[in-house]
Amino acid sequence: IYVQAQQDRVTVIFSTLFKEEVDRVLGKVFLQEFVDARRQASIQNAPQVFYSSREPPLEIRHLPGLKQDESVGYVSFVLFPRHFADAEVREKTISQIQLFRDYLHYHIKCAKAYMHSRMRTRVQDFLKVINRAKPDRSVAVADKKTATGRYFRPNFRQSVAASSQGEGGECFKSIANGFASARISQCTLGRTPAQLETLPSIGYINLGRVDYQTALVLQKQLSRQRISDIYAGPQNARVEASKRRLTDFILLVEHPPVYTNGRRNHGKVSEDEIQRLQSLGSQYVETNRGGEITFHGPGQLVVYPSVYLRDHHLGTKCYVEGLENTVVETCARLGVDANAISGFPGVWVSSTKKVAALGTHVQKYVTSHGFALNCTTDMKWFRQIVPCGLEGKSAVSLEQVVVQNGSCVERPTVEAVTPVVLSSFAQVFGCQVRPLQELSPATFGTVQSLLQQISPPGIQISQ
Repeated sequence: IYVQAQQDRVTVIFSTLFKEEVDRVLGKVFLQEFVDARRQASIQNAPQVFYSSREPPLEIRHLPGLKQDESVGYVSFVLFPRHFADAEVREKTISQIQLFRDYLHYHIKCAKAYMHSRMRTRVQDFLKVINRAKPDRSVAVADKKTATGRYFRPNFRQSVAASSQGEGGECFKSIANGFASARISQCTLGRTPAQLETLPSIGYINLGRVDYQTALVLQKQLSRQRISDIYAGPQNARVEASKRRLTDFILLVEHPPVYTNGRRNHGKVSEDEIQRLQSLGSQYVETNRGGEITFHGPGQLVVYPSVYLRDHHLGTKCYVEGLENTVVETCARLGVDANAISGFPGVWVSSTKKVAALGTHVQKYVTSHGFALNCTTDMKWFRQIVPCGLEGKSAVSLEQVVVQNGSCVERPTVEAVTPVVLSSFAQVFGCQVRPLQELSPATFGTVQSLLQQISPPGIQISQ
């Protein structure tokens, strides 16, 4: 067990070894259910808990002798002063963490025993079905008919007899293998070669510094036009991509200081809190995206893809995973180790530090909003809020991480990071990303026209 004491928190990390692959899967599922259960209002004061496999958390990577492979996992608890309020609470907290560690292994053993018991029952039931279908060898083929009047064929009889030999039978094994091969992840970006060949290109346009309200109105109007363009067929039928006027695109922007909130918090923030945030020199805007409150401002690259998911053979969950992977790939190319954490939207460089926020909106398979990557952002703005509603976690910029790690010679400004993000997006989503003016002059002209209508003068569009 590793303990890291800080002024405002104590991080407790323990490692656990898994002897089998199924142990690791069961442990990960249990921990995810534990994280989901913690969201209930009745237990919001429970400690934060995170799980990572293979690689140890950032807090202990400097320690020698740590094992790094698929057989090891790390569980991190983040404890706050309320968990050490007095001697009784402190002892209870320590006892419950030790109990959690023991129960994790107990749960895995019980789950495996239950699975084996269920499997034995299923095998026995399946063998009964096979035995009922097995033909009687003492009866001639001519005398043995099915309910429809057809005869059993010798080769069929032999195959059934052979497949039902032994406990479980080769027949059951082949069926089990079939089920195993059918368990394909429902949220991957891996598509068939035929689908990859049909993916449309995506254009990008750099709008530079744009007011958040302007970008919000621009996205809404562009989404409305795209939906009308896509479903312009008879009785709102979908039109082929080649016959549409507008194409997929990515808006690249950098906002003046603004705090934005997701649709779940509409009307829930007090006027006093809004005025406090505005007094800091920022705006406050409530939007229709998912997620909680976050900050956008100078030094932050904001990426707003408008993608028609059906053309890319993607569901919403797969699309969100792709956005997370885009940021992870971008960070990797800059020498920063980042990951997406299940149950916590965005991209993280450690269990408590978030480098990119993510929130999307999808209407009739057309996406809007996207992600914001902190490049050289001043972190003082984030200290005024609970970023994304996650207590005990904080935001961090790429500049802070690369300076700490010494992993990047060039300063990761918005201008330097933008081409890396576009290249990573193309790699993750498996499509070409080209300048919008080159890919679709009609879409480029529409963006320019709308932007001039809804924004103050002086905005420069760069490619």
